[in-house]
Amino acid sequence: MPFPPPPPGGSTKREDELEFEKTIAGLEALEYQLDPLLHSVQLLQREKERAEKELEREYKVLNRLTANARTAARERKGHLRKMHGLVPERLEQQGDEYAAEEEHDPTSNAKGADSTKAVDNVFSGLAELGDKELSGLATQIANHMDSLKSNLRQIDGIVPAIGQTQAALRARLLGHFDAEVVDELVLG
Repeated sequence: MPFPPPPPGGSTKREDELEFEKTIAGLEALEYQLDPLLHSVQLLQREKERAEKELEREYKVLNRLTANARTAARERKGHLRKMHGLVPERLEQQGDEYAAEEEHDPTSNAKGADSTKAVDNVFSGLAELGDKELSGLATQIANHMDSLKSNLRQIDGIVPAIGQTQAALRARLLGHFDAEVVDELVLG
């Protein structure tokens, strides 16, 4: 039996079981529901393609920046090699590590040792020459550099602190005086 029997107590007319207009209306309702979904899928596909193109452009920019950074690092190494005749080979070999540490803290030496050792490294070629006068000058320069570094460490955070204090004073005075008077008081 291909079709189930009609429910008991219901009408058994064939027309009641198959209503063509009702079926067409149901199909149209389903198509109306499907239409916005198809449009949204198309919109999402276009958005995905746009995002992929943008990502591809960003990767190209990233690759170009990476290549530029490598070129700059090579040039920096070349400049370190050509820096001075008294710069020993060890500093040239440290290359970017030495330069990166110096960028972060200009008062520190490359390996974190005391500054006389760092200067001894720089002037290590002088000991081989056997010139006592030149060696003495190198020691004086090393001591002077050590003194300068310790002085710079003492005043390390002074400039930002002065700026913050001046801004706080100015903000406080603006609550009590107008801008011209505050400028005259703060700037003198």
